[in-house]
Amino acid sequence: MAQTTASVREGTDDGNAQESISTAVCESAGPPAPEACDHDRADHFDPATTNLPEHSDDLHSADSDLGQLASASADGTVKIWDPATNQCRATLEGHNGSVFSVVWSPDGAQLASGSADGTIKIWNPATGQCTATLESHAGSVLSVAWSPDGTQLASGSRDGPIEIWSLATTQCVATLKGHDSSVLSVSWSPNGWELLSGSEDQTIRTWDLTTTWCRMILEAFRESVLSIAWSPDGYQFASGPDDTIIKIWGSACTSSLTLEGHTASVGSVAWSPDGARLASGSDDRTVKVWDLDNAQCTATLSGHDKFIQSVTWSPNGARLASGSDDETVKIWNPVTSECIATLRGHKDTVYSVAWSPEPAR
Repeated sequence: MAQTTASVREGTDDGNAQESISTAVCESAGPPAPEACDHDRADHFDPATTNLPEHSDDLHSADSDLGQLASASADGTVKIWDPATNQCRATLEGHNGSVFSVVWSPDGAQLASGSADGTIKIWNPATGQCTATLESHAGSVLSVAWSPDGTQLASGSRDGPIEIWSLATTQCVATLKGHDSSVLSVSWSPNGWELLSGSEDQTIRTWDLTTTWCRMILEAFRESVLSIAWSPDGYQFASGPDDTIIKIWGSACTSSLTLEGHTASVGSVAWSPDGARLASGSDDRTVKVWDLDNAQCTATLSGHDKFIQSVTWSPNGARLASGSDDETVKIWNPVTSECIATLRGHKDTVYSVAWSPEPAR
């Protein structure tokens, strides 16, 4: 079990890594003025077919419970799957570019998707209708995250700023500025007060959402931070940088665990619902399952032919799903390492997968 220290600095520093830790509050002029965003209706809804071959581009994202699994793809669509039957239930169309991220609302009643067209769309998965389109970003929306109470969304994009959105008004209510490059991942804390963001600028930022100020900047990376995720209890978070090492960080921004085993970039990390395990997807074409009590890899899941972009746990922790550049979604038993199903149909990278928080009713 390795322990690592990292530089935690104010937002105006030059970004050079240091070996000591200090806590700091980033300079900020206070909350930015709210920005208005337009909304409209979905363009198209395709009912489910009995075949899984549906997406024609990169699957960027997916989110589901054993009730439903969602996937987002470079073909511009979001698909909803039934993991019990391996059937595609619906295809949601409306974006004008690759869809990089898809997430379920905490109650499982809505989906949000972020796209290369610079928009976020809110969907009713029961009807397949787009209920709102959120527009403000100047670049591709690479990551979206719901607040725990389901009233707000956070979005990270290629243009750098992070937007906070009110779902009640579909308005952008705050803009978080500080990253020098694309924001690749955002994660809302379980208590709803903080947001983590990982960037191409090789830093992780912690934001205080009560003030919209950046609280800390964590510099411990030589590559882009591709994935970050809070633990279910909110006391730790995991980072998957564009290299082979995964780190688990404590509240003091010290790395209490270092997980080594992948042989290529780690594109995605996800906590099990009970917080005891972590799953990671890599460019080495494997998904690894880690026991966090002893920092050991307990399973290596092999079967994808290309980079694994996204991993997600079922709500009961009994299954894992992964999306890959090989255009497939795979469902796994994380204990036996068995691939239970391969969902085919995408014709490009699967960038994101997500399990719904509750079984479909």
